[in-house]
This record gives sequence, structure tokens and C-alpha cells, in this order.
Amino acid sequence: MNVLKEKYKDDQEKLNEEMVNLYKENPGSGIGFLLLFAQMPILIAMYRAFSNNIVNSPTIILPWINNLSKPDPYFLIPIIYIVSQALPSLLVTIGAIKNSTIPKFSITMLIPTCIIAILILTKSPAALGLYFIISNIISTIEQLIPVSE
Repeated sequence: MNVLKEKYKDDQEKLNEEMVNLYKENPGSGIGFLLLFAQMPILIAMYRAFSNNIVNSPTIILPWINNLSKPDPYFLIPIIYIVSQALPSLLVTIGAIKNSTIPKFSITMLIPTCIIAILILTKSPAALGLYFIISNIISTIEQLIPVSE
């Protein structure tokens, strides 16, 4: 990766293309899996905290949900999560985010995200899905803001 960054330091689009090719050729060392595994205790704690909320707590952000400790009855949270997860890649594809190492949108990146979202967010409390959606939106906004050097 460092060789590619040095070779294409002036051409960000070519660098992104070569990085995607590198990731396709070398699937990785499993570091991403280990990072996900390290986050599991936090996810379990958040799931339990949101599930055990006995207070009826509706929200203005999600008006169709009457209680944040119950799953979404219309399954809209997983759909909104998938859109918020794919948003940075779509913005790179249309050119809204420049000078980014985010790979361009591809359907093969979206399929695992969809499967995980459907499996986890359909049965989990709506508050957990809301947390994931808001964190995706905040990270997308951070990527839209240009970094001044």
C-alpha cells in the first residue's frame, strides 16, 4: 500500500483504483475481523442496555416507533442503515468526496452489509439501529468536510 501511495501520490483517482485492485487480489489478513471481534463486548452491552429499558420512550427522529427498546415493526431501520452505510461509497462515486481512500461503490461490498444489517437490526432494539445510523451519518459528514493542511 505504501508503494502505491508513493507511486500515485499526485493522482488520487488512480490511487483509489489501484487500492481497490490490491484489495481484490489480496483479501486481507483478518485485521478487520479482529477489530469487529474486539467491539463485540461493547455491542453486547449496548444491546442489553437498550433491551432492558422499561420506560416507554418514543422518538421524534423515528416517528413510527413507539418504544426504542423494541424492534422496528416495519423493518425500516435496516434499510436506512444500509443506505447510510453505502452513502460514503456513493458520494465517492459521484465525486462529492475527493481525495479519499474509500473504495468506489460496488455491489459486492453492499451484499455483506445488507445481510448483517438484516440479521442484527431486525430483532434488536430500535435504539441500537438508531445509534448505528447516526454514527454512519456523522462519519459521512466528517468525510465531506475538507481537511486543511
